[in-house]
Amino acid sequence: MSNVQLSANKLNNVGMMFIRCYCCLVIPVGIIGHLISIYVFARPKLKCNPCSVYFLSVSIFGLLETCYSLPMRMIQSGFIDIDPGAYSLMFCKMTWFALFSIR
Repeated sequence: MSNVQLSANKLNNVGMMFIRCYCCLVIPVGIIGHLISIYVFARPKLKCNPCSVYFLSVSIFGLLETCYSLPMRMIQSGFIDIDPGAYSLMFCKMTWFALFSIR
């Protein structure tokens, strides 16, 4: 292997490790933050305000994004060997449809 290929492999490994660590930190913090937001904006006093209803719906979809999209991205980018979308075309299509629909 040439020196350039070794450097590219090392850079890919560092990128995958960063994605693994970043997602493992962001997912729990995101879940906690969205649950707190849902708790705050679901209060009866705030339900009559259209702005708070909008923020409540954004928090719910943000929670879905955090619980589904981030783990799927982590699997696809951080664990290349076990990506189920690489082996099943139907799973890949359903995953991308769900990722873009939640957004």
